Amino acid sequence: MGLNINTFSFIVKRAQFLFFLKMLACLGLLTAGGIGTKFLIRYERMELKMKQLESISTMAKILSHEIRNPLGSIKGFSQYLAEKITERDYKRYLGIIFNEALRIERLTDELIFYVNPVKIEPKQFDLRELVEEVWLSFKDKYPQVDVTFLLKERILVS
Repeated sequence: MGLNINTFSFIVKRAQFLFFLKMLACLGLLTAGGIGTKFLIRYERMELKMKQLESISTMAKILSHEIRNPLGSIKGFSQYLAEKITERDYKRYLGIIFNEALRIERLTDELIFYVNPVKIEPKQFDLRELVEEVWLSFKDKYPQVDVTFLLKERILVS
């Protein structure tokens, strides 16, 4: 009996097909592994960035709080001294100090709002109570002003 070329040719073609299939599977695994690795690297970078932003946020909150403490004293004493001092130039300088302190306070407020945005939740309140609270806070400071509020009924704003 002789060698049958057709059988040998079939075996070679099948081996080539299986080799091609295995190479394709290996290439697919390598591609999937590369994509997975890139995904994991990006995820780790994002996680690191989030931790850095969280640290910056915490630092900004602490810093703005520490700035506001002495700023309150500066504002308070500049107002107090402006009321006590009669010399015009010194009053002007104290006004500058007070205004600059207000400017720094606004900057720290913006920093706080940036790192910790406030969620506004509307709710009902008694407008009469609000007006009375505001008026009581100004009544002692401006006794020469006489204000009368006429409200016919209880007003609620939502």
